[in-house]
Amino acid sequence: MRKMLKIKILVLFVNFYTFGQQNNISKYRENIILAQELYNQNKYIEAGEKYSLAFSFFGNKGYLTDRYDSAHAWAKASQPDSAFVQLMKIAQAGGFSSVEEFKSVEELKSDSIFFYLQPYEKWKNLLNVIQLKKEKEEEGINKALVMELDTIRRLDQEYRQQIKDYEAKFGWNSKEVNEFWVKIDRQDSINLQKVERIIKHSGWPKSLPLGKRGGETIFLVVQHSNSEIQQKYLPTLKEAFKKGEILGGNLAMLEDRLAIAKGEPQIYGTQVGRNKEPGEYFIPPILNPEKINERRKETGLDAIEEYLKIWGLEWENRKK
Repeated sequence: MRKMLKIKILVLFVNFYTFGQQNNISKYRENIILAQELYNQNKYIEAGEKYSLAFSFFGNKGYLTDRYDSAHAWAKASQPDSAFVQLMKIAQAGGFSSVEEFKSVEELKSDSIFFYLQPYEKWKNLLNVIQLKKEKEEEGINKALVMELDTIRRLDQEYRQQIKDYEAKFGWNSKEVNEFWVKIDRQDSINLQKVERIIKHSGWPKSLPLGKRGGETIFLVVQHSNSEIQQKYLPTLKEAFKKGEILGGNLAMLEDRLAIAKGEPQIYGTQVGRNKEPGEYFIPPILNPEKINERRKETGLDAIEEYLKIWGLEWENRKK
């Protein structure tokens, strides 16, 4: 059970932030935090009720991570029906079965909090829904290509997941860390060659039958390339966003990186810089900062105030 609210774009329903007003977003988060606190105090029924209240502010939509925590609360409260409601909503959203899954079905089955649910008939129904969802999503997918892109994605993320350990051991601007980034850049170049070959032969984004995870992999590789490559694929990404084929947050990140590379202010505030000494994070200039949350909302991004908390930064003192 998380003690802090985790923000993960990829587990959002795509249109999560198009529902309601900004005050509903605040109420959602307030109740999620209260639910987490109650859970940690072993007040499981009260926690479940707070989760339900939070979901109600957006037409019963929310983060899959919060759905899962809600199911934990109801299970611990010996309320199996309520737990199954939350798990079924995750399953119906593809959270346990999609190519870019929230949790694997194996993780679900091995979660000890849900062990007592497994003898119920509803557990069998849940697994059936997950399997049917998986089969439907895999229709028309080129599985060999998916496997190739999964390998590319792993290589893209593998070194980046290790960089924090290097920073903690040697210092973030150390010789060792800089040498490690050279290794990352080399792998990025190899990944780009593979992805461009795939795009040339199979097309991108919609004509490529890869599933969600494959499309996200292609975006990651483009995002981690140089400005020339990013600019090359920007029009394609913009068109894909208009058609609802990619997340707006991905497009926003790419546009901000390109703006900064040109020496221009970023548009959505997705990029955070870091000073060489003493290594503190800072917010690069933002275009019309008073309108920032309006632009972020249009792409499905969290409010800038919430996003910057991840980096230990505050927005109020940086509006001008």
